[in-house]
This record gives sequence, structure tokens and C-alpha cells, in this order.
Amino acid sequence: MATSGGIWRDLLIHDFDVVPWVVGRDVVEVYADGTAHSELFDRYADVDTAAAVLRFSDGLLGVVSGSRHDPRGYDIRLEVFGSRDSIAVGLDDRTPLRSIEPSVPAPPEPGYRDFMDRFGAAYRAELQAFLEAVRDGLPSPVPGADARRALRLALTAERSRAQRRPVAVWEVG
Repeated sequence: MATSGGIWRDLLIHDFDVVPWVVGRDVVEVYADGTAHSELFDRYADVDTAAAVLRFSDGLLGVVSGSRHDPRGYDIRLEVFGSRDSIAVGLDDRTPLRSIEPSVPAPPEPGYRDFMDRFGAAYRAELQAFLEAVRDGLPSPVPGADARRALRLALTAERSRAQRRPVAVWEVG
């Protein structure tokens, strides 16, 4: 909204942070798009549903997508498809994802309410690690370069959506 960073910096920034780390490669190009299903987001040139195709330095492709609303609960997961295997991280009894196949049962637990419900323990662990680093005079466990890289990718996605074209990461200072 008016004081928000937009969907790329509010929501998908976390994907832009973790995906290059998981893949072990730099993103060189982003093609992003999104749509506003609510006049509220449209009013501020923002979207509530978005997707971005990431091209990595070796040609590998990745896709990140997000929505500000899931009627079944807060949903976040990472899926990796490779030539020898495919894995998913973040699937559990509260993942608000259901199959429409008749033989597949619905998730046994209600979905997560929000990100604090989902990641409360992780946030506490991060805060503890940060406080220990400050107390002991150690470097931050998360380098500032990682945050800058994620922000640059979010800004690249914003430009791509606005200009309706793939944008090379080097184009965004």
C-alpha cells in the first residue's frame, strides 16, 4: 500500500533471498508480472498476486510466486525439480494445500494463520543468534551482501513488471 514496499519487497523478498542460496548460483535476469484483484492494491500500483521467472548464471530457471491472500491459510514452501530428484521443503500437516483427487485426504490440521504462526520459532532463533553475535562481538550470521542481493532482485522484479519485459539484474543499481 502507500507505505508498503510492494509485493516484491514485502513478500517475495524472502524468496529472492533463499532461492539463490539454495541453488548456489546468481540470478542474472528476472521476468515478473502480477495482478491486482483488489482496487486497494491497484490504487498504489501494487499487486496481490505475482510471479517471477529467474534466470540463473548458468541458464537454470527458477520460478517464485506469491499471493497476499490464501483462503486456506498461510502457505509457503520451496519445491526443487532436478534431473535426478524433486523435493519439497515446508510441507507439513498444516500446509494449506489440498488435492482434489477423491482418494487423497485433506490436510489433518488447519492452515497457519500468518507468518508469525508459521515462523515464530525461527524468528526467535534468528533474534537469539543476532543478540549473541552482538554480545560476543562476532560478525552477523547473515552478511549484509545477502540482504542487498535480495533487495536488488526485488527491485529488478518491480522494474520487469512495470516495463513488461525481462530485466537483467545489472540494469538495477
